[in-house]
Amino acid sequence: MIELFVLRHAVAKSRETWRGKDDSERLLTRKGEKEMWRVAKAMKKLGLSFDLLLSSPYVRARRTAEIVSDVLKAGRKLKLTRSLAAEADPRRFLKEAPKLFRSAKRSS
Repeated sequence: MIELFVLRHAVAKSRETWRGKDDSERLLTRKGEKEMWRVAKAMKKLGLSFDLLLSSPYVRARRTAEIVSDVLKAGRKLKLTRSLAAEADPRRFLKEAPKLFRSAKRSS
């Protein structure tokens, strides 16, 4: 059985202030980072742990996942995948997921 938790990235710079720049490079706001640290610490208090943390390579998503990984001490469990990028076809992730989860099981 696989339990899947989905966490959206923390508050990022607005699209309006980022206009004209590569959206994949859009950063979290300072407030977004602080809030994510609080959320990650609450996840730890709840006793959550993960065999695998997957993230889009987009800066805002990656940074959100890095914060969770840091708090939960899950460094090597964090993997970036283009199949979670905003423009990716969701079917790509569904095809890739079994392989990702099998490899996480083996390394746990």
